[in-house]
Amino acid sequence: MKTVIAIIVCSLISVSFSCKNEAVEPADFICDKTAKITRQSFGNLEMVISYENGKIAKVARADGKGLVENYNYQSASELIITRNFSDGGIGNTFRTTLNEKGYVLKFVQEGTAGYTNTFTYDTEGFLKTASYVFANDAKLNSNSTYSYTNGNLTQVKNMTGTVVNYVVDYTYYEDKLNKADLIGNQNQPDMYGRISKNLVKTIKYTYADKNTELSEYTYELNSNGFVKSLVEKLTAKDGKSTTQTNKYAYVCL
Repeated sequence: MKTVIAIIVCSLISVSFSCKNEAVEPADFICDKTAKITRQSFGNLEMVISYENGKIAKVARADGKGLVENYNYQSASELIITRNFSDGGIGNTFRTTLNEKGYVLKFVQEGTAGYTNTFTYDTEGFLKTASYVFANDAKLNSNSTYSYTNGNLTQVKNMTGTVVNYVVDYTYYEDKLNKADLIGNQNQPDMYGRISKNLVKTIKYTYADKNTELSEYTYELNSNGFVKSLVEKLTAKDGKSTTQTNKYAYVCL
């Protein structure tokens, strides 16, 4: 999923747009239904996510810059996503197929430089496999498989053919429940299967050349167990470390 995340975030940064949004999270947010992220910041970059009828409707930068993603549901299983410029022009179009739970089965970027991502899920709704196919560069094609233990994602293995590109290993805080889709949600929370039961503690990438990247997470929770912010410490392949603080706000649907 790492490639897709980079495509989405970078595209939304590129072009200016004006809009106004306000956070909806009270100081001590609580929800006994489904909590959806309405704002999430990645360091200095803050994204605003809007919903209609319980479904994601729009994603934009809080500072009004960049492209705006608009979600147009053609039916319960068909979704068209457009990235719009400030004048309303369309930058990219994505045709998405959803299953009965609203999880993405197929995500297609149209055009000569497009790609097709397909996903499968197990009977419990957890993401099982992912396939990434690029229209103009077969060398980028890959497949991922997902493994779980006690309701938590524990490993992702990405391969091209029989060659392993990278393996991702996860550990968790067993005493901290995960109440929202916080990490790696591609600005599309809850669209890629059930989330892990507990909050992630570490994520370690091991690449084909044996180099590694390690992300370590610490959390600030409100009194109801919802994450107000997290600190990610990333130790890159070269051994250098950086930290980033991500903040979250929610709505109860």
